[in-house]
Amino acid sequence: MYNKRMKKNFLIILSLVFCFYIITPANAQSISELEKTIQALLSQVESLRAQLGALSSSGQVAVMPTFSLVATSLTRNLYFGLSGTDVLLLQKTLNLDTDTMVSANGAGSRGNETTYFGKATENAVKRFQNKNKKEILSISGAIRDGVVDAGTKTLLQNMIALKNESKNTVINNTLPTKSKPDIAKETLVLEKITPETGGFQPTITLIGNGFNRTSNTVHTTYDIYENVPSADGKTITLKLVSEKFPASYVNNEERQNAMNEPMSEFVAPAGISFPIPVFVVNELGTSTIMVYVVSY
Repeated sequence: MYNKRMKKNFLIILSLVFCFYIITPANAQSISELEKTIQALLSQVESLRAQLGALSSSGQVAVMPTFSLVATSLTRNLYFGLSGTDVLLLQKTLNLDTDTMVSANGAGSRGNETTYFGKATENAVKRFQNKNKKEILSISGAIRDGVVDAGTKTLLQNMIALKNESKNTVINNTLPTKSKPDIAKETLVLEKITPETGGFQPTITLIGNGFNRTSNTVHTTYDIYENVPSADGKTITLKLVSEKFPASYVNNEERQNAMNEPMSEFVAPAGISFPIPVFVVNELGTSTIMVYVVSY
């Protein structure tokens, strides 16, 4: 009887969590009060799950399924005053770059991200928009300061997708425990791409620190280039060659024709511009992300 009652309570509390998350009465509670209520309910869920786990290990009750309450992508527009696990994901993404961190310490700092979109998050979004202004404008043509929509959301989602594809998903820039004789610097950082914009199949130079002299993996939105060397540990020269054109930029007939012709003979429609996020992975971990803009 006790076990059945516990399972019933667990499901009731979990249902309440979803109700509070999805249905937010405008005049019932303030944002801060609602946030506290949700956190309290989540704590009760975890407590009940721990008790069920203890009973399961003793053979008294079956294990309850694990529920995921964490967002994995940005699907809605985000702005000041909103709450949700997508805000938590936003803060984690902003905290990948020291220039756009929500906070240096305390709530919102790396490892202490929250589900509330407050002033600190808004200011971090503004810094992200300012740093990537050219790339965001190339996507949407406009920027709403401090609001995650259109171009801002697209660029952030590209970064999230790239990190999910990489085995090293956290940028922490910590020093390795052992020295690497073929690494020029003990920190992997991508500081600049030159040129910042250009045409189809460009040759670009990545500038930074900590590149492996013989083996780096360069990730872009469309391709992965493996075993790319760096002569001095500070620069990587690479030609971006890809047949994976964004489907939204050419119609089906043009795209099919392009795929059936040699790359050297393909001429893209004029007026097209789209960003390509780039980052480097080697023994030191994962670099920061920079963006190259393809313009036809």
